[in-house]
Amino acid sequence: MQGRWLVSSLLLILVLPMFSGCLSLVTMREMMEQERGEPQVERTQETHTIAHTFDWTSLDDVEYSNVSTFYVRDDVAEIVIYFKAAFSGSEFTGAFDCNGILGRYVEATLTDATGVVVWSENVCEDYNPLNSHIYADPTLPNGEWTLEVNARGFGESATNTLKDSFSVVVTVYKDCLEYPTENLCVDS
Repeated sequence: MQGRWLVSSLLLILVLPMFSGCLSLVTMREMMEQERGEPQVERTQETHTIAHTFDWTSLDDVEYSNVSTFYVRDDVAEIVIYFKAAFSGSEFTGAFDCNGILGRYVEATLTDATGVVVWSENVCEDYNPLNSHIYADPTLPNGEWTLEVNARGFGESATNTLKDSFSVVVTVYKDCLEYPTENLCVDS
């Protein structure tokens, strides 16, 4: 019986030092995690802009089209859309523009990853409404979203005073975790 106890004791004495490194690493990691503190939820932003000022140096600059894409994941909390269009002299020509005589317009759409148009504007006069907001409730469709803009306008370069322009800015707000000892946001 004593021989068995002696063999077990010797095995324990020989085997335990081999595991102490791994066990101590786990303990040290846990201690460091506790010292690091609680993470804070931070909001980051990513901006996508399509803007154009018409400068009629050639007939090619009468029409404008552009597409921008971005990815939405579970960490997206909100999407804010700023849209502004300015048509030179639209206070006098608005009715003619909107009836298609002069044909100046800006058409902008934002389509989600499932193909649903979540925001759209089609204007032919000066336009600058409040920002539009799309909130994650609880989440937005994950995947590639598309911002598409088609426009027609005029501008002149002789006096540089009559120029149609527009700007569409999509800001994507994401929530992430930031630990006190690190300046790095980690997806929440």
